[in-house]
Amino acid sequence: MRAWAVVLVGAVAALLCGCAGGPQARPVATPIAALGCAQEVAGPVAGGVPGDFTPDAAYLCDRVATQDDAEGTWSGTRLTRYEGDLAPLLKTLAVPDEPAWGGACPAIGFAGPELWLGDATGSYVHVAYPVNGCGMPQTDAVFAALDALTVVDEHFERSRLVDSAAARRSGCPSVPDPLVRIGHPAGAMPDLPAPDGLVACRYESAPPASDAPDASVSSPAFAGAAVLDARAARALLAAAASGAPAPAACSQPASRYVVVVPATRPARGDQVTIELDGCRRLIDRAHSAFHAPDALLAQLERR
Repeated sequence: MRAWAVVLVGAVAALLCGCAGGPQARPVATPIAALGCAQEVAGPVAGGVPGDFTPDAAYLCDRVATQDDAEGTWSGTRLTRYEGDLAPLLKTLAVPDEPAWGGACPAIGFAGPELWLGDATGSYVHVAYPVNGCGMPQTDAVFAALDALTVVDEHFERSRLVDSAAARRSGCPSVPDPLVRIGHPAGAMPDLPAPDGLVACRYESAPPASDAPDASVSSPAFAGAAVLDARAARALLAAAASGAPAPAACSQPASRYVVVVPATRPARGDQVTIELDGCRRLIDRAHSAFHAPDALLAQLERR
């Protein structure tokens, strides 16, 4: 079995809060008729295995999974089905929770894979991991029991391309980085790279569903790149240099970006991001925001 990533959220706040009352009594899980790992809706609360439930398979639902293919690395969800002798797993899941610890406990959360059991009738229960005195799931023994089973099916549901192979081949970042420093005054002119060979990397996403200020935009995906010769690079930077400082906050999310990077071994952060729609800002190498001049936007729209 793969090495499962058990994410502990907020670990820097360890030992700052007490575990008042400790873990509650473990409820009995409620059977449901369908198991959908990729669904965003909240499922039933995890609990103990019902006494009259006879499972014939175990499932792990990993909602923060990744998978590589020819296009790059995808984020998504992975549902893995296990079969075999489930008795050791059921014995591990039946271990009582540890008594509540009265001292200080780590102020962290758990974001590991969900564990489910299914039976021959097509019913499923979301089962809880045993917890320690601070309410933290104890997963080692559970994963060891799963290791002894046989993986009979695995399905990965792609969500977003987080590392584009095509972008890497073009010398482009996988995603644009429209990060603006708040409370940092912009200079009189944008901080731009030297015109010694540039690549214009294009990214696109679905436009907002509405014109509301808080309308969400899907994550932009790499859509192609153009290598700029010396003349085109100088013209682009000349147009960019006339940008006037803009507010750091933006109420209109962009759905199309161009990121300009050096063509040879770009250093991390050595890039300029231009929003082709939304607030139409130019974000320079110092992460300061400027209004993207019309001449600059016109040049980029033609590429």
